[in-house]
Amino acid sequence: MIVYNPKNHLMVMIRLRGSVLPKSIPIGLISALIGVITLSLQWFLKWYFGYTWETSSSVHTVMGYVLGFLIVFRTGFAMNRFEAGNDMMRTLDSRLYSLCNTLFNYVEGEEEHHKEERNKLRRRIYTSRVVLIKALRQEEDLTDSGLDPEDLAELVGKSNLIHRARWMITKVSQNIRSIEKESRLQGVSVLMIGNAMSLISSSFADIAAVQTTPFPFPYAQFTSLFLFSYIMTFPIAYSTDIAYLTPIASFLISTAFVGLNEVSVQLEDPFGDDA
Repeated sequence: MIVYNPKNHLMVMIRLRGSVLPKSIPIGLISALIGVITLSLQWFLKWYFGYTWETSSSVHTVMGYVLGFLIVFRTGFAMNRFEAGNDMMRTLDSRLYSLCNTLFNYVEGEEEHHKEERNKLRRRIYTSRVVLIKALRQEEDLTDSGLDPEDLAELVGKSNLIHRARWMITKVSQNIRSIEKESRLQGVSVLMIGNAMSLISSSFADIAAVQTTPFPFPYAQFTSLFLFSYIMTFPIAYSTDIAYLTPIASFLISTAFVGLNEVSVQLEDPFGDDA
């Protein structure tokens, strides 16, 4: 998630990281170029052949309404997905923090190796979140994850990125069971920790399910094709109505529609770093 100051309007407008402008502006320029070619062709036909080429924008206006509905629906769906993903991450963070506190307060043993064991377990719990985030973002490099060397060596050999995060949680569960076998857990803490691990595993599964369930392909494909058709034919359809303003209008309308569609695509990935 990109952190920014919403009150600094100038920086918001010109910032490129996370912006959809680098993808939408080139499409707008192509549409504007088509507008220039269309106007030039109309002028040539009238000058050389005396033929006036006129176009009607009525059908294209209806296309605009349909395209607007398609993109607004997709953006609303993507926004709900984005909010749900962020709620899941906040819930996971809360559960990991609660587990660490429980282990710190209820695991007995004051000897040096017991303290080191607790610290290692806490590192595993926190780094499991880092491994999960990297898996969701399709990042394979784990060298900056803060992992212990032995864990890093194990994870590097796993090609499935989501399985890496699940492996970390499995190792945490194994560590906790070892502590339990040594009778170093106080009373009700066994149930508390077991419940916490169950909730964390559930959070991991929910987050992985969101990430691996994409927006329906037929809808995305139809929206993309309809969007392409609309912005490529806009200059032709409106060349008679707005004449020399056609390139400017084509650029603005095309940039806006492509930008909105790209916003929805970014929001559909709630765990990325570009929204």
